[in-house]
Amino acid sequence: MRLRLRTERREAVFYNGPVVEVLSAQELAAHPVLQALGPDVLSPNFDHEEAWRRTQQAGDREIGDVLIDQTVISGPGNIFKSESLFLAGIDPRRAASSLSRERVDILWQKLIPMMEHAAASSGPIATLPPEMATERDRTWVYARSSRPCFVCGTTIRMFRQGDLKRTTFACSTCQT
Repeated sequence: MRLRLRTERREAVFYNGPVVEVLSAQELAAHPVLQALGPDVLSPNFDHEEAWRRTQQAGDREIGDVLIDQTVISGPGNIFKSESLFLAGIDPRRAASSLSRERVDILWQKLIPMMEHAAASSGPIATLPPEMATERDRTWVYARSSRPCFVCGTTIRMFRQGDLKRTTFACSTCQT
């Protein structure tokens, strides 16, 4: 254990991280790595305009790769990337700059509540409605490669994206 933070309501334990920094407000404001981060999806003041600007600046990069680039927006990882793009009906391989403002706003409308719910919950991440979730299936597409889509029956595919070859799961029929 590298760090343990405890309050009356919550406890956070940080294991195996290579670096732990405790910063004052002034140090935080000047930290070069933290200042490069995009708007925080879980912030009550999530900056939609800045997130839109950074998404458009990504140009031809695939939106699935852009969505987990913490310099574009902070927060999402592989699970929320695949799930939010599925729910927004967006193909993860589309160029980020090809998405209209309306489509990106729909993506935020799917992503933000999903991440807020997960942050407030304990236990494994579940994005399926409770009446659909089972011990085996908790997500719409994530980790469901070669299995049928819950919406259309098309086989869910897994592929790798970006320089880091991060996994992405998608339905080729529901995500255009």
